[in-house]
Amino acid sequence: MDTQTISDGLSLKKRVTLLTSFLILLLPMVVVADVCTYEKTVSFTVPADAVQRLSIRAETGALAVYALPTREGEQDEVRVEAHVCSARKATLDYMDVVHSLKGDVLLVQAVVPEINSAFWINHYPYIDLDIGIPAGLAVTIKDGSGDMQVNGSGMLQIDDGSGSITVGGIVGDVRIEDGSGEINVAQVDGAVDIHDGSGAIDISHVMSDVVVDDGSGELRIAQVGGAVSISDGSGSIDVVDVEQAVTILEDGSGSTEYRNITGDIFQP
Repeated sequence: MDTQTISDGLSLKKRVTLLTSFLILLLPMVVVADVCTYEKTVSFTVPADAVQRLSIRAETGALAVYALPTREGEQDEVRVEAHVCSARKATLDYMDVVHSLKGDVLLVQAVVPEINSAFWINHYPYIDLDIGIPAGLAVTIKDGSGDMQVNGSGMLQIDDGSGSITVGGIVGDVRIEDGSGEINVAQVDGAVDIHDGSGAIDISHVMSDVVVDDGSGELRIAQVGGAVSISDGSGSIDVVDVEQAVTILEDGSGSTEYRNITGDIFQP
């Protein structure tokens, strides 16, 4: 073996070593496809005769809250069913859904450990929650991420990080604080107040006032019995069939269209 061959061989070895080191540095960013290697179901019911409000603390995963059908002779209750998923058995064993009653407030909380390593990116453990409630029960939700649906509750308050939100058939006011994701709100027997970072917003069939403070994304508001107030950073605005005044406090960019507005229109 001549000197050139030895030199080339050492050079190749160095290149392989450097490449291996580089791949090891990238290892924390590996995305693993199987997100539900280990799973379990958690379910329980809670009598709701004395419950005036349901407080939900969700983490990562889908959330569905809906009114249960009323059956004569049956006791009002809250029904919880959770699908718990993890890529690691040790993590799954730690995960749970717990509840407690404090006065007239029922707290339902998903227990999910924090995963600090970036190795688990797109691979985090999650809990999908399915919660049935007596029709018209007041609900507050604190949610991290994942799609959310709420139907048939009373007064509704949502604090959400990310994921789409769909709300309908609400008896009472609706207040939503959202980071990102589409928001659809319809059939509200009360007022609607939304503060949103980004994502399209669609609001329709609201009995009272509508207030929207939106960072970016298309905004559509229709069939409102009260007044409408809008602060918008960017994105088109379409307002239709409003019985009282429409006020645009801020409109950064995007087209604005009004149709069938009974009250006055105020726009800077």
